Amino acid sequence: MCCNLKENTGFNAGLAFKIGSPVGGWFVMPEIYYTSIKNEATAATVTEGNVNIEAKSNRIDVPVLVGHNFLLGKLAAFVGPVASYNLSKDNTFGDFKENGTKEFTVGYQFGAQATLSKFVVNARYEGAFSKDSRKFINAGAGVAGSETEIRYDNRPSMFILGIGYNFK
Repeated sequence: MCCNLKENTGFNAGLAFKIGSPVGGWFVMPEIYYTSIKNEATAATVTEGNVNIEAKSNRIDVPVLVGHNFLLGKLAAFVGPVASYNLSKDNTFGDFKENGTKEFTVGYQFGAQATLSKFVVNARYEGAFSKDSRKFINAGAGVAGSETEIRYDNRPSMFILGIGYNFK
């Protein structure tokens, strides 16, 4: 059974390093951060009516981005892969238990950033190369044939806004 998925906001915190290249404006930007996202799913079940599930995802993300500086380094565009390690496993919500099967997924990011004095503002889009489809399962209080499943994607595409401080 699929559901209506409402994507909520989350947060991430971590470190980014921008390593310049001797070749005109190019850079590599490895990052590491903790990400927490909460999704809400609503599904209609035969035995329980509408069921609302909160799917929480906590993970460690490691993007390795390649980019180019513009306007004397004040603007930049970047793209690259992001590896994610899921810290959330087998969540429970009421009578439902999540079957977290994947610990590691791979996605991609692309975006732009602006540097204003020591502050960095960036906007990026993240998508998935590998999906992390999960299910919340209710065994129907032990009654044979009454199992209810609510499926959702634990690796949704998302738009990310970031604010940082440049220590150099």
